[in-house]
Amino acid sequence: MQTAFENKDYDFLSTLSTVVRSMSEGELLALQLSDQPLNFTEEIYYKIIFAKTASLIAAACKTSAIVSNGEPAVIEAITEYGRNVGMSFQIKDDIFDYSENSQIIGKPVGNDICEGKVTLPLIYALKIATEQEKKEIAELIRKQDISETDIKQIIEFTTKQGGIEYAMEKGRKFSQEAIKHINFLPDSDAKESLINFANYVIEREK
Repeated sequence: MQTAFENKDYDFLSTLSTVVRSMSEGELLALQLSDQPLNFTEEIYYKIIFAKTASLIAAACKTSAIVSNGEPAVIEAITEYGRNVGMSFQIKDDIFDYSENSQIIGKPVGNDICEGKVTLPLIYALKIATEQEKKEIAELIRKQDISETDIKQIIEFTTKQGGIEYAMEKGRKFSQEAIKHINFLPDSDAKESLINFANYVIEREK
């Protein structure tokens, strides 16, 4: 019994230390690229949001499964569920920056843009833009005193390029991937709640 508790303590500490390291690495990567908007790729974006958000949710799910004395396969599945839900959650949060709904959650429209953050909607919009459009938008993002007019221009550009729809599609895929990881679990109220939550994080309005 004592050994079992010791193993759990080790798992908790190991998970916590991994999350702290991951979040630090994600923040560092974001800072390194903060003045290079055109160097942000979808792959880099996923690395950052995993490190800063999804890793934390995955860790919370993992530790919950450990406390519940879950089998290794269940712990792994719940951890992957948390990782994918975390990715979906952050993508939706980034989408709010381009929507009036962001004010509902206490986040001013264009707040990320104001801080020079390049997220998935804009990454996609820039990817399919002309070289001239890329140059113009990059100059706006780099401005130290970016104006409301500048922010509006970036939002309109991103929306016109289909960046919002693209990000929503990716977010839904992460939510569906989360659900796939727990499909093998027996039907229960808990499983239904997990499925509903995975769908909610991407479809929510606030």
